[in-house]
Amino acid sequence: MDAEGSPKARLRQALDAGDLRQAEAAARQLGQLDEELSLGLVLLLHAERDRRYERGAVRFLGRVLATRPGIGFIGADDLLSGLQGLGGPAPQVARGRIASGLRQAGLKQAAKRAVDDR
Repeated sequence: MDAEGSPKARLRQALDAGDLRQAEAAARQLGQLDEELSLGLVLLLHAERDRRYERGAVRFLGRVLATRPGIGFIGADDLLSGLQGLGGPAPQVARGRIASGLRQAGLKQAAKRAVDDR
């Protein structure tokens, strides 16, 4: 760990500050991200209108579906609809759907980030 903290702490700070460049650097150092941090990075890609958003969102969705089969069809639909709807006329509703899907998958911390990360 260096003087500025662990890569995980730096990633959280960068996500909270909306600094995509720093978030990506910290994420690369970590290698594997948990679902909460992965979602934070996906949301930041969206906020920055980064062209990689859709690819990142699809990868995130695929990861959740592959590792959390208990999400069910309704939860999967909520998560997909929310990720698709972030750029639409009701982004808060989209975030609520993301959170709903993540809660159904048992990912409470990631669900919290979906609604708290603005």
